[in-house]
Amino acid sequence: MNRIASLISLVGFLGVPLIAYQLLKNTVLDISYPRINPWPLLWYFTLALVLVPVVIVSARGIENTPGLYVAQPGTESIVALVVLTTMIGYIITLAFFLRLFRLGLRKTAVSISRTEEKHLQEVALILSILGLLTIAIFRFLGYKHAFLTALLENRRLLEVRLANKYASHVPSQIASFLPLVGYLLSTIAGYIGRKNLGKSFWYLALSILFLSSPGDKAPPIWGVILWMLAQGSVLPKRVFSFRTIVAIGVVSLIGLATVYYVTSIQVPNMSREVFFKYLLARIGIGQMAGMYETFGLIQTNSMPEGDFYLHMIPGAGFVTNYTDYHKALMMVTEGYEYTEMGVKNTLFVAEAWAIGGLPLALFSPIIVGFSTVIGLAVLIKVTRWIIGNELAPSIGLLLYLKTHDITGGFSSFPLFKGLILTVCYILIIAVSYYLFLAWKRILTVGPSNVILRTRVSEPKRW
Repeated sequence: MNRIASLISLVGFLGVPLIAYQLLKNTVLDISYPRINPWPLLWYFTLALVLVPVVIVSARGIENTPGLYVAQPGTESIVALVVLTTMIGYIITLAFFLRLFRLGLRKTAVSISRTEEKHLQEVALILSILGLLTIAIFRFLGYKHAFLTALLENRRLLEVRLANKYASHVPSQIASFLPLVGYLLSTIAGYIGRKNLGKSFWYLALSILFLSSPGDKAPPIWGVILWMLAQGSVLPKRVFSFRTIVAIGVVSLIGLATVYYVTSIQVPNMSREVFFKYLLARIGIGQMAGMYETFGLIQTNSMPEGDFYLHMIPGAGFVTNYTDYHKALMMVTEGYEYTEMGVKNTLFVAEAWAIGGLPLALFSPIIVGFSTVIGLAVLIKVTRWIIGNELAPSIGLLLYLKTHDITGGFSSFPLFKGLILTVCYILIIAVSYYLFLAWKRILTVGPSNVILRTRVSEPKRW
């Protein structure tokens, strides 16, 4: 065990969340009132996925940590320092720009009236239809529902996932539409559940169907968690309370049970020992493994070369072939071929280093923080088109946090690549929703009356 690294990581594990709590007060990322604003819990969970691995690796040592292949023993302290300073810079940037753009915390809880419940049910219906149509279209293009295919055809889940990614005619940018529909539907189902649990469960079941389509284990679990957060029954009024401990315990148990079930589909006859090793490797360390591997490659002057900057450019994958850094990192560290495995996750500063060296790595916390605030402001405005003013801040925040992950790299942030894609998806949903409203109105009053009412309501021209 590296005592200096352990001390640094423990100080950071306690200090960074406290810094975030103080600096982000009265912003949309204020965690003080979970029942009013539960979605910052997702941001703090991501923070834990950054800080917990640093504590584990510092305590165990790189040489005793599974899942690390080219990371260099003895670099635990420098990696811990880089991670903590990066996160503090990112949090300070967030706090400054959130206040500059006046993205503050709502002081009153969101209440769902009968009218708003009816509106949410209409949106949920449209999302359900869109999701089912998308699954059908994807199937036609060779993209199979991974979990159902693995269960019905007795195939390995990873095999189906890789076939979807590399053998189907569905680009990864288009494939990500289905999870977004699933996340949005599970959240809206939770809000509907405040008034109507029966319909809420139906929409939750559909959202899990959509979220399980790619075959990743995390999305279906997140669907259940998002539903619970939106429904709000288990949430405390204040974060520092006994009910918070109970709520965390309940959500954690449900999450672990769901993870166990989903993992058992891929690993038959799974024992508890195998399951806990899996948790350590994937949840405990997996989100930050690429960070340690990157510094190991830097130490040995073995950083992979490539046009990694292309991954920042929106739409670049449609006009040129390139390998992004996280795929290259997986290939270099674990020896897999391009189509044999997915990508290796890492904190954004590692990909920034691979793209632009030390200068870009130093500025990456500011870039990511600024891009995050712009993204939040845009998504809150755009979601008003389908959700309405009352829920737009909550839904916009949720969508951004689920489509932009700081342990998913740097490339989505500088040129707003992830934001542009998310806005395009919301526009598809919005157009579908307004077409549905127009069709519903035609069926209700008849086409001639629609035309007549439109003419009558036209303003006089002077």
